[in-house]
Amino acid sequence: MSVLLITETNWLQNLVLVQDSASAYLMRLARTEIIEIAVPEYSFHEADGSLNRKHNKRAYKVDEALSLLGQISQTEHYREMCESGRYVLKDLKKLMISDRSEIKKVLGKIESMVRVIPYTSDASTRAEMIFESASPPFKESDCRIYASILMFAEQVQEEL
Repeated sequence: MSVLLITETNWLQNLVLVQDSASAYLMRLARTEIIEIAVPEYSFHEADGSLNRKHNKRAYKVDEALSLLGQISQTEHYREMCESGRYVLKDLKKLMISDRSEIKKVLGKIESMVRVIPYTSDASTRAEMIFESASPPFKESDCRIYASILMFAEQVQEEL
């Protein structure tokens, strides 16, 4: 008998960004078939968008730092130190460009290793009703995720 663990967007983000050892541990358990992990399809789309925004925000800040160091380096006293900092930031920016494609690959790999909870038109309708009722969860995207989870749970309750 295995355990079904239903996760959502935050788990995906933690796993992709390698920020949480517990998330990685759960994925290792899933590979051994001790547990089965199910993730809403909508969470993959939400995680991809969120990670893209985070990535873009970081890249923008690196660009700002490069610009600032360029301005500071105009003062001869700081030129050498600033140029060394700019060199490191330019390398970081190159790595960040490859990170975006790596994020997509990792999300795809995770998707192939878990049970994907479909986001159906019925789940969409249910999510809209939950959102309009002003009952928790209050974010529209959360309503979509939890509506698909509820419908999935109803469908597989006998199996579980």
